[in-house]
Amino acid sequence: MSTYTSKTKTGATLTVYYDTSDPQDEGWAWRCGGDSGRIDDFTDLATVLREHSPDDLDGLPTFGGTEPDDTEGVWSWDETSLLVGACIRDLEIVDRLRSDVDADDIQQLRDEAAAAGDHVQVEVCDRALANDAEAWNECHDVIADARAQRDA
Repeated sequence: MSTYTSKTKTGATLTVYYDTSDPQDEGWAWRCGGDSGRIDDFTDLATVLREHSPDDLDGLPTFGGTEPDDTEGVWSWDETSLLVGACIRDLEIVDRLRSDVDADDIQQLRDEAAAAGDHVQVEVCDRALANDAEAWNECHDVIADARAQRDA
């Protein structure tokens, strides 16, 4: 059970816990003041976090899959997605980093973008190389498209 101070419910404590009260329907749940509910997935978890703005994000539930190698800015995960963000305001769900693209591929994309004067793509690559999951996925898509065009 993890407890957090809610910034939006004065004096209330947000509690995120695994509810075993009904053995036929066990699962993650939350409670804050007189409010409570189920947490079935990332969407539910992100909604609760945004509504109650807890003081920290440590100890949130995960929903399966292996722990990412780098958990900086990663607050929860499942087999295919990550809940990421620097703070409550920018929490988002992104695809897990795709393994068919590595840092060398992204560096090559960055170099090509810089040579072409594409400063936006350079910035995205820089964020990806700093382990920003969303930027990594954006770079993956660009690289995958280029590979598909090359192989066509």
